[in-house]
Amino acid sequence: MPTALAQLAPSPLPKRDRRLLFVTIALIACAFAGRIAFIGQPVNSDTAMFVYMGKLVSQGGRMGVDLVDNKLPSVGLLMSAPYRLFGAGWSMYAILGLAMSILATAALTRAAGRCLGPAARWPVLIAAALFLNFTPAVFGQLQLETIEVFFTCLAAAAAMELLRTGDWRDGVASGLAIGIAMWAKPTAGAILPAIVLAITFATDWPMKKRLVATTAIAIGVLIPLATCAALVYATGMADALPATLAQLKDYSSNSSADAIDLLKPLVVLGVVLFPILMLGWVFRRDRIGAKDEGGRMKDEKGKSVFILHPSSLILRFRVFILAWLLMELLAVISQRRMYAYHFLVLAPPAALLPGLLPRIPSARSLLLAFGPLVAASFLLALPMMRLSPDTSRYARVTAYLQTNASQHDAVWEDDYARLLVETDLRPGSRVPLIFLFANSDRSPAAFSQQMLSDFRTRDPRFVVLPQDTNRLIDLYQNHMIEMVRYPARAQGFADAIRNVQLYVESCYTPRATIDGVVIWQRTDTTTNDQANVNLNQ
Repeated sequence: MPTALAQLAPSPLPKRDRRLLFVTIALIACAFAGRIAFIGQPVNSDTAMFVYMGKLVSQGGRMGVDLVDNKLPSVGLLMSAPYRLFGAGWSMYAILGLAMSILATAALTRAAGRCLGPAARWPVLIAAALFLNFTPAVFGQLQLETIEVFFTCLAAAAAMELLRTGDWRDGVASGLAIGIAMWAKPTAGAILPAIVLAITFATDWPMKKRLVATTAIAIGVLIPLATCAALVYATGMADALPATLAQLKDYSSNSSADAIDLLKPLVVLGVVLFPILMLGWVFRRDRIGAKDEGGRMKDEKGKSVFILHPSSLILRFRVFILAWLLMELLAVISQRRMYAYHFLVLAPPAALLPGLLPRIPSARSLLLAFGPLVAASFLLALPMMRLSPDTSRYARVTAYLQTNASQHDAVWEDDYARLLVETDLRPGSRVPLIFLFANSDRSPAAFSQQMLSDFRTRDPRFVVLPQDTNRLIDLYQNHMIEMVRYPARAQGFADAIRNVQLYVESCYTPRATIDGVVIWQRTDTTTNDQANVNLNQ
């Protein structure tokens, strides 16, 4: 894998530095550890939820109607394809994410070589492998940001070809990729104004050509978006769309945001700009020198080694890449909840930045520019590689439910997505996890009432709750930032959890205790000769 990626950079090497290829292979091999670490590991909550959304939609269910979450119905449509391919094969989703990252790296590297000059391939190749797989920003086997970034990388490659040649067909291709990326997250459209700015202010094209290019992009974007809208309408998910949008607005506007949170984008910018500082200042003497008669560039010894495009052409890419980075950063900040994985969308423009510096690549410069960040990412990935597979509580709870529940029985447990992907059991409520209680001050009461209403109508046979409810409440109230900063929300959360607990205690009988959770069975399905079991070991 790393060798194949390194071969994407066939720039002629100065004879004095044959170590460049080996350093590049070593750096990108270590960089991909951030994703390889998830292969064979227990699936995380977000990946399981996205896959469950795909299962739900592929089996005729409706997002917003049969499942309530902070995601648009387009996510279920998008994830239905990988679910049909892989089902509950969780490692395959990690491999899919890795494959997307490799292809995105290849797309950016090729675009850099064609549009910024052959010398740009080396730093962009390493930067893309690093930032697209940076361990703090990679969250689980397959995250929505990985899918989004994959398609925005394809969009960027096509957009750079459009800026280089003016071919409207590249504009359509770029628009198509952007439209598909917006199925994952609407903020993927942040690349659009960057492309339009570059076309409008950085090209010397006639007005007609600029309009044609912009129109081509718009047509490309509209095709997947119109397809998505038609599918949402045809599947009946449009009926719940207003409520979903209102929920997303409530979630975003009531997310915690404090002055201290602004340190997060500053830290991220520091990581992104470190290689630029090293290549731009420390190794400024490696700048490609004067142009010779053939349009090539001479190194300090007067030898022609690299082509450098005219400054008027490079200006287009500078405007595009810098504007794209800014737009993505603003999109992340606008979400307010700036978790580490939200910053993964900055990886593509950040990877292209080093390609804007006309430097003769060398093993020493690339190792010092990217080596510290690659080493940090690799070291952070090591603990995940050592994690043992999850065979304890989840496996034992699942085994109990599969043994005692009939096929298609309704059950509920917090974060039930993995259970419902791996079995044929049905959800006992449209509310899949109590994390939603933290959306706003109104959310604990609203979602707990919806849960209890579902319990009455769906009549789940089994409900799994924590053995120590007070410990769960304390965990959320003292460790979740939205609870810590909003006391009314924290109190509402405690009241909501206790209301659910009281209802379950009044209508269900405890059947088993497994590693800190209690499996409750509906009272009218419990026979007198059944004895409570305690599976704590």
